[in-house]
Amino acid sequence: MPQTLEFIFKIRQDFPILRAKIQDKDLVYFDNAATTQKPQVLIDSLSEYYSKYNANTHSQHFLASNLTLEYENVRSGIALFLGAKLADEIVFTKGATESLNLLAYCLETEINPEDEILITQAEHHANILPWQRLVQEKQAKLVVAPMLSSGKIDLTTFQKLLNPKTKIVAFTHVSNVLGVVNEVTELTKLAHKNGSLVVIDGTQAVGHFKVDVTQINCDFYVFSSHKVFGPMGVGVLYGKQKLLNGFQPYQVGGEMVKTVSFETTTFQESPQKFEAGTQNFADIIAFGKTLQYLQNLRQGLDLESYEQDLLKYTTSQLLQIPGLIIHGTANQKIPLISFTIESVDSLDLATFLDEQGIAIRVGSHCAQPLIKSLGLTSTARISLAFYNTFEEVDFMIEQIQRALKILR
Repeated sequence: MPQTLEFIFKIRQDFPILRAKIQDKDLVYFDNAATTQKPQVLIDSLSEYYSKYNANTHSQHFLASNLTLEYENVRSGIALFLGAKLADEIVFTKGATESLNLLAYCLETEINPEDEILITQAEHHANILPWQRLVQEKQAKLVVAPMLSSGKIDLTTFQKLLNPKTKIVAFTHVSNVLGVVNEVTELTKLAHKNGSLVVIDGTQAVGHFKVDVTQINCDFYVFSSHKVFGPMGVGVLYGKQKLLNGFQPYQVGGEMVKTVSFETTTFQESPQKFEAGTQNFADIIAFGKTLQYLQNLRQGLDLESYEQDLLKYTTSQLLQIPGLIIHGTANQKIPLISFTIESVDSLDLATFLDEQGIAIRVGSHCAQPLIKSLGLTSTARISLAFYNTFEEVDFMIEQIQRALKILR
């Protein structure tokens, strides 16, 4: 651990914003589930792109050819990062939300009146609303599998809800409210046994541990780059090639066609047919650099174990605070903790902590049904990353204790 701690302090130097001052206090950033901070390699990549390589793809001149190569290299890198079999199984989008909307649109032909789409109580709004709209348009039914009190998806009830009408099953890999890691391989196996297609929201997973979509055997997997130390405005949709090639395009325009006339159009195969128009090349290239940076860190350090140690320590310190309740008690979690404190408004607490330079998040976390199921209207959420430290946790605990003397 001492050697790991030494490297963590070195890693922090790679993230310029961690040296920022908030309210004349050192920034303590504990809102990583909302978005992660960005390494210098990403910032440098954006500057380098616009200074040296700016162009558009698929032309014969040097800048365009170089960009096309870099762009497709990032696709290959993401396929490797996710354990996908083929680079062509990776589609670039604006984010996980667009990826899920794309899937809901493309899967419309799979749904008939009275069919069912099964989701879970643990979902972010982005993995509820596209399916909700789809069932409303097709006069189908949205079925919700409950959570256990620990925050895990109830496998027994999930299995009972599967039936011949269940065409699509969509669930989160990790809850963005509770931090609980779900048994996605088992859930996928149950859904496939039923003949259902599987969509997994991996937004909160990929930044914390290795994901292998081939091992999980899901049909689709989505995430956003900004949750994994990458830039805003870039998303990833993994889909099995055969399924993607069977879809009609989500959007139409330039670059995604083979031939166009005023009478008819033929489209390219996936992934190109889902990437209409000019893409966010600068940020996609920067995301590729960020993933290389992350993978290099993971090869040299056991970041997952460090984060788990940080989670255990933070949990133990919080539980010493009278009246504090942690929501989501399953053993398998990412370093994310949602909590409430008796007789203390979460917004008041967050405001006090912000005045000390500590960034946490309060509210329903774009998961109102989940929060309601807990009998709450909001929680305070601490979400950690590998660049956070035990010293930051100690400072936060000290400030929470100070806040309680004022707020209670």
